[in-house]
Order: sequence, then structure tokens, then C-alpha cells
Amino acid sequence: MDIVKTYKKSFEITKKFKYLWIVGFAVAVSTASAGFNFNSFSSFSDFNNNENVNVSDSLKTVTNPESIDTLKGSVNSINEASGVKKEPKSFEEEKTFFLSVLKVIIYNLNGFFSVSMLWFLFAVFILSFVFGSFIKIVLKTWSLGALIGGIFNALFDKKVSLKEMSHYGKRNFKEMFLLLFLPKLILSTIAFVLVLPVVLIVILNFKNLSSPSIIVLLLFISMLDFFILFVLSILYKGIMAYAERLCIHQRLSWEDAFKSGFLMFKKNIMDTFLLAIVNKISKSLFFLVFIIIPLIIISVIVMGLSLAGEVFILLMVIVSVVLFLPFMFVWSFFLGALNTFEYTTWNILYLEKVKEMEVIDGR
Repeated sequence: MDIVKTYKKSFEITKKFKYLWIVGFAVAVSTASAGFNFNSFSSFSDFNNNENVNVSDSLKTVTNPESIDTLKGSVNSINEASGVKKEPKSFEEEKTFFLSVLKVIIYNLNGFFSVSMLWFLFAVFILSFVFGSFIKIVLKTWSLGALIGGIFNALFDKKVSLKEMSHYGKRNFKEMFLLLFLPKLILSTIAFVLVLPVVLIVILNFKNLSSPSIIVLLLFISMLDFFILFVLSILYKGIMAYAERLCIHQRLSWEDAFKSGFLMFKKNIMDTFLLAIVNKISKSLFFLVFIIIPLIIISVIVMGLSLAGEVFILLMVIVSVVLFLPFMFVWSFFLGALNTFEYTTWNILYLEKVKEMEVIDGR
């Protein structure tokens, strides 16, 4: 695989076919992580016997300590209140700073968290995750099929339009949906099983989370879970890079597309990793140059102007509000173009490997 040639061709396709940007942005939206806003829970009094608990007051010692001495005094007070025997050693020798802060946090959280509420929040999180994932997959099924099909048309010098791309999005929709849903469901189930012991340990030992043995156990299990999920995630993404295109290009069933994707990934693992790494570096550089650095410069300018007085602060607020929508509009096109470019590189790699394996059927 010639990376330079692949990037040059991808840039030409991205520059020429602007309609692809729209679908590329839809793919970016459908790929974004679904979240659940817990800020709507303004009070936890329904789940706790203490109806006068104020969350901000309970945590002020942790979030806004006036000095290190205040934190030390808080931890010592907790030790006395909880009956912990104080060793005849200095504060630094008795506890590390991390464990001390953790102990203060746990002590304060016990004032407004209950086990029943933790189970409730856990259930809400799981339900919101499942529902959000389903909606995302439906949107991604159409948008991904439309983008991949549109890029194939561009590479084959065929017509590229929203109508044509929408046709690819609807074509083989069922198999594409199953391809995106079932393997992801299996991977999510594995992740749930791996994370469940951590959740249970936290809930069942909530009042003793500052115990060194509990912390060590949680860290060990978390690191093991991370390693397993990291390997599975790489395998999943490598297979799907080919399976998605097989499902759209050759209209295979989701089972055949996944199996063939695994075989293609296995045979071309080095080129697949190479393209993934180069794309990751390129995208990171893009965000660094066009997003991070400009934001830093703007932040420095705003901070400098803010020192001049309230008039400049008000002016900057007005300018920010006025420019917000145009910025989001321009950013949407940038994101769509970036996605189009990246998916084009994968389409090119796929076509090269299909030709090498002599499995292309002309569709």
C-alpha cells in the first residue's frame, strides 16, 4: 500500500465531491458517544432520609480547601468521628495525600448517597446506554452506507449525489444494521461482564472505598479489564473496516461480511494497522493545528483583554455569542470533510486488497 498515493487520491475525492461532506458529518454525529445528563437530578432527598443535605456544602472541603492545613484537619476529624485509631506518626507518614483526599470524598458522599440510589443510577445508565446506542446505530446504518457507497461511486467515476448516496444507505439496510448492531452488542456484553465486578465491589464496599486493599483490588481488575477491552476493540475495528465495505459493495449478509472481514484483516493486518496509525496521527495533527492552537491563542487574547476592564469582557461575550452559530456551521463542514477523507482512504485500501485476493465480483 502506497500511503502517499492513497492520501493524494483521497484528498482529490474529498475536494471534488462536496456532497460527501454532508453524509460524512451525519456519520460523525451517529458515531459520537451517547450520554445521559445526570444534572437533572437537582436533589437526592427522595432517596435519602436526610432531606436537608446540600451537595455543594458537603463537598466544599474537597473542592475548595483554603489550605493544606484545612484538609489535614478535616481528615483528622473524620478519623476521630469514624473511630479510626490514630497512629503516633505525622500526617504525611500516616496517609498519602491521595488516600487522604479520597477519604474526605467518601465521607462526604455518604451524607447524600445511598445503596438504593446507586443501584437506581446504575440501572438508568444501562437503559440510557442501550436506548442511545440503538438510535445511533439506526442513524449510522443509513449514513455509513450512504458515505461508503458515495465514495465508491466517486472512485468508479460514477454520479455522486444525495439521491444516489441515500440509495446506498437504504440498500442492504437490514444486513448493515445487523452488522453494526450484533457484533457491537456482543462486545458491549463482554464489557458489561468485565466491568460488573468493579461496580459490585464499589456498591457493596461503598463505605470502605478508602481501604488500601479495596483500592488495589479495583485498580488490578480495572487494568485487566482495560487490556482485554483494548485488544477486543482493535480486533473489532480491524474486522469492521473491511466488513462494512463488503456489506455495501458486494451486498453480503452480515455473517458473510463479518467472516470475510476477519479473513481480510488477518491477511492484511500490517497494512491495516499502518493506515490506522497514519490516519490517527493525521487527525490529531489536524485538531492540533486547526482547533487546539487557535483555542489557546484565543484564550490568551481573551484573558489579556479581560484585564482591561468589564467593557472588554462584555464585548467578548457578545462577539462569542454572535460567532457561535457560524462557527458551528463551518465546523460541521470541516468535520464532514475530515470524515470523508478518512473513509476514502479505507475504501481505497479495501479495493486494493479485494483485487489482490481476487474476490471482486464487479458490483
